[in-house]
Amino acid sequence: MEKFKALLELWKKKPLLSRLWVLGVLILFFSVEARTLFHHTGGSEARLLSTRRPLKAGMSLQIADLAVKHISGVSDRPLGAFTEKQVHEITGWIVKTDLREGQILTDETIEPQQPAVFSETVPRGLRAYGIELETTVPLTAGDRGDLQLIPQDEHQSPRLVSENCRLLGVKQTERTTRIVAAVTPEEATLLDDAQRKGRLNFILRNPRENQLQRKRKSHLRTRKKPTVEVITEE
Repeated sequence: MEKFKALLELWKKKPLLSRLWVLGVLILFFSVEARTLFHHTGGSEARLLSTRRPLKAGMSLQIADLAVKHISGVSDRPLGAFTEKQVHEITGWIVKTDLREGQILTDETIEPQQPAVFSETVPRGLRAYGIELETTVPLTAGDRGDLQLIPQDEHQSPRLVSENCRLLGVKQTERTTRIVAAVTPEEATLLDDAQRKGRLNFILRNPRENQLQRKRKSHLRTRKKPTVEVITEE
């Protein structure tokens, strides 16, 4: 109590201008603190992302599908909701469940798009078969060609094991080339046997070759067979 009286007497001795300046600083400090407290107790407004139209599960989110909804108070804000600043972050995410128009997006309603696994690149009915080749021919995924067996026995001739197979993956170094080719289960068995008998070689094809072959076959089917007119004498 004595200390308080001493501070009060010291305060009265200060010039009026100094006392007003100190009061102004204190008022400013407490107003900032009160505003911060107000913000964290539900008085602030949040701009949350919502749906612009109904969305079906499995759809990929696009910016045109999103809208901004104004929410007053933390109590009205769903847990895990996304703010307007995160619009580019969630673009491309996948809708987990059917959403109605105007529904606020949360981490329970959408999820990041999962990266495609390599097995999804394998055509149905085919198998991915890995082979190491001794070739420096530049190859890329998507190339097509034939797999040829070069027998260890010099008296045996090379033969084709798989024709027109597509490359799913390629990794080349200065000396070797590792490929993953799409082959049938039967061809995979033949390739296993072939690698025990010799080495495999990949013969690159022109991608237009199949189109030209199909055109030739189509042309042959549409050509009319020559007919012989039979003349009978009366």
